[in-house]
Amino acid sequence: MDPARLLRPLLRSGPKGSGRFEAVSWDRALAVAADRVGEVLAHNPHDLLQFHSGGNMGVLNSHFPERFFNCVGSSGVIETICNSAGMRALEYVYGTCHGQDPEIIPDLDLLVTWGANPAWTNPHGFALVRKMQDKGGCHVVIDPVSTATAQRAEHLAINPGTDWYLAMGVINLLIHDGLVDREYVSTRTVGYDNLRDLAGPYTPERVSCVTGLSAEQIAALGRTLAEAPKFLIHIGWGFQRRLWAGHSVRAISFIPALLGKGRQGLIYSNNKYGFDTAYLEATHLDSGRPRVNMMRVPKLLADGHFRALISYNSNPMASLANLNALKDGLGREDLFTVVHDLYLTDTALLADVVLPATHFLESEDLRPSYYHRYLGFNAMAVPPLGESVSNRDLFRMLSRALGISRPELLEDDEALLAVTLAGNRRIMEGDDLRRRGWTILDEVDLDRVSTPSGKVEFCSQLAAREGSGEMPSGHLESRGDDELKLLSPAHRDSLRSQEYRRLSQPKPQLMLNPTDAVRRDIADGMPVQARNSLGTAQFVARLTGDVPRGIALTYSSPWPQMVVDGTVNHLTSDLTGDHGGGSIYNSTLIRLAPLTP
Repeated sequence: MDPARLLRPLLRSGPKGSGRFEAVSWDRALAVAADRVGEVLAHNPHDLLQFHSGGNMGVLNSHFPERFFNCVGSSGVIETICNSAGMRALEYVYGTCHGQDPEIIPDLDLLVTWGANPAWTNPHGFALVRKMQDKGGCHVVIDPVSTATAQRAEHLAINPGTDWYLAMGVINLLIHDGLVDREYVSTRTVGYDNLRDLAGPYTPERVSCVTGLSAEQIAALGRTLAEAPKFLIHIGWGFQRRLWAGHSVRAISFIPALLGKGRQGLIYSNNKYGFDTAYLEATHLDSGRPRVNMMRVPKLLADGHFRALISYNSNPMASLANLNALKDGLGREDLFTVVHDLYLTDTALLADVVLPATHFLESEDLRPSYYHRYLGFNAMAVPPLGESVSNRDLFRMLSRALGISRPELLEDDEALLAVTLAGNRRIMEGDDLRRRGWTILDEVDLDRVSTPSGKVEFCSQLAAREGSGEMPSGHLESRGDDELKLLSPAHRDSLRSQEYRRLSQPKPQLMLNPTDAVRRDIADGMPVQARNSLGTAQFVARLTGDVPRGIALTYSSPWPQMVVDGTVNHLTSDLTGDHGGGSIYNSTLIRLAPLTP
């Protein structure tokens, strides 16, 4: 058994952040939590903040806790950390972000992977890509970095932040060369004339100097897409975690519509499979409680907002941006904090009550994907370790401790499972699913468009009303001569923050182009310090031609307690983009210098 696992509830016994706790019974921990949370709820329910993310992505463990917070009327968060800019962008164009089934990939003639590294982050999907290549299909990767995926494909090494311009160059060529599917565009889209006018000036020659690609490469990409009988554009999540990223996603998503494919020709995030989340979350209990963009939480807490916080399914002191502000906020003595986790994370170290959580292998659940159509039954592989409990059981227990007896908050797992499975006609009954272990979910009608017009919208009045513009527009991020843009993708060997307890090094690595290193008197293996207005962090420099000039690359998200001086998220900004309030981690700028002994 992992000696670091939390096995009993803990109460803080010293100053916040001191790491001093005493082990107590569940009855004692719940009594303390109920007393303080109940006091806050009695004064103003909005002063309690629910914070959660993707730590446990089981259907039941993710959604059931919402019932508690809907019932008590607390504040909540809008989950914008991952892919909300791209999701909202695609909703403007198609009414949904759900795209093609990836199981068609082996039979494609062409796959364009735009801003993703599936060789590291989606190995089951990358296996489909290799099958396609073995059958003669072409794989084009658009990425600033020579990733493991790019090294096994035709790599277009685009300048970071210029995706909109590349998309416009392709669209310009398709229109100019008469490669557009006129029937599809005339009957199933709106705003084509606006798009034609927008793309008109952006010839491959003009956007070449912006994107770093040659005009010939841009033209070849457009023609290859137009000539491929079966193609798919996989829009990745990396480049949409920056300022103005939604504009790029919208522009890219126009390409398959111009070629008569619509959603048949793209994939982004497939998560619309008919689960009755309104039932799972008991949304009828929600009387309009406020929700804040989760990226705003560090400054809100630091500025004195909220009197209590319950954090589960997350480790914000590793994964959120602007960690110095967040630490100040969580360190407030007037903020009562409950953390439910498997380990004594940096978030837990700043808590008043720490409650032991089960691993996903220690409770039953349903496991869908936001990529493929398979639903897995998550069997309990081992009993819960120590006194750990699932998210579902935690909020049942807390409800009872607060004297809340609404049946929705106490519904048992079997009832939850039965109703959830009934919402999708192809899901088997609970016992059958347990025996088989998996099933395939209903297909989605990719020809259906649920925009206000019922058509693919190149020009969106909804986007205009929400401040994102009728048409997507191009924006270039400025950078000082001595600044580097900091990228922080996921590492092959981690699940974001969860595995960094095992993988972290005292000084994480920072990949640099040798030209940038020479300008700063940095040698390979040298300790360096990155800094900006938000904080500092120490790294070990690794020089590689895989990273272009002007870029520094490290991996997210180490635990602060595991490193010497700061992590990448002590440098990242908690500002948000203009599509869906998405995070802008990859718009971070730093200055870099060697560490003197």
